[in-house]
Amino acid sequence: MDFIGVVISSPEFLASRPRTFDEKISRAAGGMDPAEYVHMLAGMVRILDREPPAQYDELPMSRWELSATFPHLDGFTAEMMDGGHASFADAVTSYVTNEHPDCADVAVAITTEAQRALVLFPDEQSLGRYVSWISRQRLHALLETVNDHMQREHS
Repeated sequence: MDFIGVVISSPEFLASRPRTFDEKISRAAGGMDPAEYVHMLAGMVRILDREPPAQYDELPMSRWELSATFPHLDGFTAEMMDGGHASFADAVTSYVTNEHPDCADVAVAITTEAQRALVLFPDEQSLGRYVSWISRQRLHALLETVNDHMQREHS
C-alpha cells in the first residue's frame, strides 16, 4: 500500500495510471490527499497486523457459527435432550457407541471438538452461551468418558 501511495504522489506515474483509478482513490480518500490516505491505510494495516485477534469472550460466536464449528457437540445436544439417560456419562456413552464398532470416527470428532472448545472458550460465560449443557466440567467429563470407552473397547 505504501508503494501505491508513492505511485499516486509521483508525477512520473501520472500518465500510466488509469483515469478511473484516480477518480476512485480520490472518492475513497474523501477530501484527503489520496497519497496520504493510502499511506494512512497502510499504517492501519500494519497496526492491526500486530494486534492479536479478538478472543471469543470479546467477540462471541453466533449460534450458526457454533453449529458450523462444532457440529458433533451441537449434534450431541439432541442426545442430551432425549432425557433417557441416568447421567451425563451415560448420554456420552450412548452417543459414541451408537456407531460401535465403528465409533472411532464419532469419538475422534467429538473429542477434537471438545478439546478445541476448551481452548477457544476460557470461561464459562462464552462457552455455554448457545448450548445450555456445555460447561468446562462437562467437556472434561465427555473427554474422560470417550477415552475410557476407547481404552476399554478398542485397545
